[in-house]
Amino acid sequence: MHNRVRMWFASIWIFTLRLPWKLGADFFMRHLLDGDPASNTLSWRWVASLHTRGKHYLARADNIRRHTDGRHAPAGFDEGARSLDEEMPPREVPLPDADAIPDGEVALLLHLDDLHPESLPLGAARVVRVSGVTTHADGASDAVKVADDEAMGDALARAAAHFGCPAEPASEGWAGGLPVMTAWAPVGPSADALPDGCLRVRRPWDDAAWPASTRGYSRLRNAIPWPASTRGYSRLRNSIPRVMGR
Repeated sequence: MHNRVRMWFASIWIFTLRLPWKLGADFFMRHLLDGDPASNTLSWRWVASLHTRGKHYLARADNIRRHTDGRHAPAGFDEGARSLDEEMPPREVPLPDADAIPDGEVALLLHLDDLHPESLPLGAARVVRVSGVTTHADGASDAVKVADDEAMGDALARAAAHFGCPAEPASEGWAGGLPVMTAWAPVGPSADALPDGCLRVRRPWDDAAWPASTRGYSRLRNAIPWPASTRGYSRLRNSIPRVMGR
């Protein structure tokens, strides 16, 4: 589904039909292939103005007519609806202290929030075993689960080639008693699935951006210390390396 149509759908759902946005996000999660929190849940929150206050997205009949070359001429939209509201989060969310990276041999655990093990800042640690834990978002469709599994399989294959060691889905005792390193996962299914005792590695942009991630995009963009963040969104987006594996 094209992004513009997704926005129209979400806006009509929320502001004209007056249905709960969480129900709509769950519907998309169950039926669209890109069913992950970033492309789905946060987009619904953006349309509703829960992530950028006072800037909700309203579907308009003339906009739909124009972009569909007149094939669709809807009527009855509430084009003056007010944005949704909820209790404001704290202005900044502090980061926990980063775990120390040990010297010597370690086992590396991958998860769906970060599928680029080749670029993890592991210091002097030497990865000799790799495994992966795939935890699907609540309500994910079978198509989403297949895409998640394929993404994890690709990351494990790349990790095996990069580190020159076995890489396979997690099973009991896979780490062989070695310290287990993993990429930092702040919240969500991957974070909940990580076992106790994992040493969590943060990337530099986590330290820079996470405390400012409680509100709109502009505040987050301004916190990212990259030369490309001085101009528009497209230039920033194109400068970000693909580290999610999909």
